Amino acid sequence: MSALTQLSLQLPAQPAKRGAPKANAITSPNMLWDAAAACAYVYGDGNRLYRSKDLLRWDRVEPDMPLTLTQPGVVLLPKEEPFQPVPEYRCYTVEGNSIRLIVSSRAEGPYLPRGTVLQVCPGDEAAAACPQPFADPVSREHYLVYGKDSAIYVLHLNPRNGMAYETGQGVCLARRPSWAKAISFPSLAYYAETGYYYLTVTYGNETDGNIRVGRSKSITGPYVDAGGRVLTDVEDFDARVGTMLAAGYRLDDHDGWAAPMNGKLLQAGELGWMLALTAKNSEGRVFQIRRVIWTDDGWPVVSPECYGGETWQPAKAADLPGRYEIITFVPRLPQAMTEFVKMELLTPAVQGVSSTRNDWAYKIAADSQGRVELGGSHRGSWVWKNDRILEIRYPNFTQTLYVLPAWDWELGEGTMVLTGLDSKGQAVWAKRRDLPPRRRP
Repeated sequence: MSALTQLSLQLPAQPAKRGAPKANAITSPNMLWDAAAACAYVYGDGNRLYRSKDLLRWDRVEPDMPLTLTQPGVVLLPKEEPFQPVPEYRCYTVEGNSIRLIVSSRAEGPYLPRGTVLQVCPGDEAAAACPQPFADPVSREHYLVYGKDSAIYVLHLNPRNGMAYETGQGVCLARRPSWAKAISFPSLAYYAETGYYYLTVTYGNETDGNIRVGRSKSITGPYVDAGGRVLTDVEDFDARVGTMLAAGYRLDDHDGWAAPMNGKLLQAGELGWMLALTAKNSEGRVFQIRRVIWTDDGWPVVSPECYGGETWQPAKAADLPGRYEIITFVPRLPQAMTEFVKMELLTPAVQGVSSTRNDWAYKIAADSQGRVELGGSHRGSWVWKNDRILEIRYPNFTQTLYVLPAWDWELGEGTMVLTGLDSKGQAVWAKRRDLPPRRRP
């Protein structure tokens, strides 16, 4: 029997079969949470639209559109706005070298054209691509973040009609670093607990794409990562600009996911904060949703597993000892697949000066709950800070990880995952894996 059945955490049961979006079924997806209807909509290229109440079961909807959507970005104005008598869905889409706006009082349409919001001219730094509208809950102003290849810009919009409120391209928020082939898919979010705006972008392309984030107290920047680097800095020779949220990886019993792209942070009502993204496997590019945990110092970190209906709940120190697969997303060139490393959290019963399996001795601090063995060669100790934070200490760095129950999509069972950042600002994922590793063919 797996030790997972002995956890005090309530692990999720097998999620209901998800209806869509499936591999290759939707490209350039944009997820919108409709608070009034308490449901999510996912818009994609080619007028594809899906709807879900729980982010697990999805229904295909046939929207009434006046043109074929390309890289759609959608924002919803509730009727509570003083100048908005009925709800209005504003959909921004790319047409040639311009970004156009179509509107409707219903998510499914019919949509009516309102006009051209931005026309990109030769010599402009930002391309007319990847439009993503944002309604600022603080100032009540509206903005459009957009761009691809060279730079990401934000354009001030008129909240009354969704059209441009200024001339020109707007303000540059991020630029392609010298090492990257491209920068694309920008998105803005506001987290009230910290008072920060968060800008997510994709670095790279279909082979080495990865999603990174910076934050700012001002919607027009500058956006800074966890290491203090500004996202407009192009002299990034060690590929460290931007705090990484997700990159290509492989856990045991699965071929892995390559080139995560198109990341969008959003709050899905009572379901909590999520990261919507796409990633690629042998079947093609797949739309995914992953739960987001906010660290105590205000950074978003992402679950190692796709969302399966799990909720955060208090854990106990007794839940933690066991075997894990752990991944640290170290920035590198190219940012391809990151393989897991085996890690074991040892119980207090074996936290003495010697190991029962090795000849080495490692003395741990008095406040530690046990030892850590990482990859068979690195040793450290672990401390249970409270009912959600596990701190793993090594001689030259520390990992601060948050505990969450999850559905193990690789093995088809409930499990426990860890997600967080290390003292170098690098994302760390881990999955509880008490079963013996299965041999890959």
